[in-house]
Amino acid sequence: MCPSLVVNKCYTTIISIMSIKSDLSVDWDLDGYLVDCFRNENSNDVLKTVESTQLTVKAFKTLMPNQHLSPVIINIYGILLTKCLDNPRIRIFDVETYANLDEEKKELYLEKNKVPDNTAYWNLRIEWDILLFPRCYGNQFSLVVADFKDNTIVDYNSNVDVSDKSHLTKLSNWLNEFEETSPQPHYNYTVSSSCPKQTSSFDSGVFTILAMHSLLNPVKKYNNDHINCARLCIARTIHLGLILDPTLNDLFRD
Repeated sequence: MCPSLVVNKCYTTIISIMSIKSDLSVDWDLDGYLVDCFRNENSNDVLKTVESTQLTVKAFKTLMPNQHLSPVIINIYGILLTKCLDNPRIRIFDVETYANLDEEKKELYLEKNKVPDNTAYWNLRIEWDILLFPRCYGNQFSLVVADFKDNTIVDYNSNVDVSDKSHLTKLSNWLNEFEETSPQPHYNYTVSSSCPKQTSSFDSGVFTILAMHSLLNPVKKYNNDHINCARLCIARTIHLGLILDPTLNDLFRD
C-alpha cells in the first residue's frame, strides 16, 4: 500500500462551484458551457489543449454516464493532479506509457541525459519515490503504482476478474533495467484487495481517477453510488483546468 502523500492546500482559498449530491440522480441538464460541450455535434472540435494534450468534444462526451472513459480524460486529469502536488518525487505517467514501456524507456533516457542514444545510465529511484501508471487494456482501465521505498507494485483494479498479473512482472523487469545496484531489488507485486469494485463495465476509467486521487490525498471511501457524481466533478475540473478540492469533499456531500 502506498503511503498517504501530501497535496498542496492552496486551493482551499478558492470557492467551490460544485453543489451536487453523492447519488445517482445527478442532473446532467447543466447550464452554460458544460451543456454546450455535451450537446456539441462536432465531435472533432478541440475544446482546449492542456500541455499539448488536445481535448476534443468526442473525448469530453465520454464523461457522460454509461460511457467508456477516453484515455485523454485520464491523461489530462493526471496533469492537473501533478500541478497540485507538494511532493516533486511523484510522477504520474500518461495512459500510453504502460502499453509502450520499451519506447518510454528511450524517452526517459533522452529526457534526463539529452543524448542521442541510450548509452547514459539513469536510476529512476534517484528521481522519484512513487510512479503512477494508468493502464488501459481493451476498454478497461486500472492504476498500477510502483513504490520505490517499499519495492512494491500494486494494481488498483476495479474489475471483479483480474486474474492476469503478467503485466506486473513486465513492469518489474522494466524498472530493474534502470537499476545500478547489484543484486537488483525484488519487487513484491499484487492486485489491491481494497480497491472498490465496479458494477458497470463502463466505469473503470472513473475508478482509476478516483484511485489516483485517494492515493495522493486521503478521501472518503468511494463506491458505485458516487460514479455519476464523480463524472460531473471530473468534467467541471477539466473545464476549469483546476482541481478545486483535492479532498473531493463535494463528491461526498450529503
